[in-house]
Amino acid sequence: MTYEEHYNQASKMKEECSMKDSIGIVRHLILINGIKFNMDCTDVSSCHDVRAMDFEQYSSNSSPVFFTGDSYFLDGKLMSITINSLPSDESMMCYMPNFLSTMDFPKNRAMFDISNVALHNKLINQANNLFIYLSEKYGKPIEEYEIKKLSQKQNNTSQKYNAQWYSLCNSGAFLPRAKWQSNGMEIVMGISSNGTVSISFLNEKELSYSNLEKYFKPAEREQKITTW
Repeated sequence: MTYEEHYNQASKMKEECSMKDSIGIVRHLILINGIKFNMDCTDVSSCHDVRAMDFEQYSSNSSPVFFTGDSYFLDGKLMSITINSLPSDESMMCYMPNFLSTMDFPKNRAMFDISNVALHNKLINQANNLFIYLSEKYGKPIEEYEIKKLSQKQNNTSQKYNAQWYSLCNSGAFLPRAKWQSNGMEIVMGISSNGTVSISFLNEKELSYSNLEKYFKPAEREQKITTW
């Protein structure tokens, strides 16, 4: 899909799902298995080209999930698009980066402490229900992951959560629940570090390290030898 095709499709979708909230703000929402998803993320302002400087932050051990969270284009073609559930007032403070624990992690992996266990467990419930819905739509997942709930402590201190998140290119991180394959695209669903449920559609082959390495590799110039 080209920029123009993406713009036209996103504009049409936003027209169909446009609605005003209680204070008159226009939102673009769709309902997926009872969960409200914000379609403003499909706007062209959320689109990025995969750049050489982005590839420099990538590694051969990284997952193509690195290029999710927003919409990414490569060579004028849409490579990935992500939609997120409508955040609550508490979403942004649910997960807090634990930089000290991340120091020993592989590149593009991260750890987060949980400051709102109730919201974390709610997101897991939503992801588990969405797992059933997407499995009915796309079939058996090609990969499945467990996201563990935490017990609610009486005090409200942050709790350490031993899970390796995938750091994203632009900002934030992603903790996958499952992955499906359909029509040459991968569908990845899980939880974002912004405290939302996230669904991404991406072309893992085109966004693989080996393919991007070829794409951004400087062309070797033949050195001509002058003979006298």
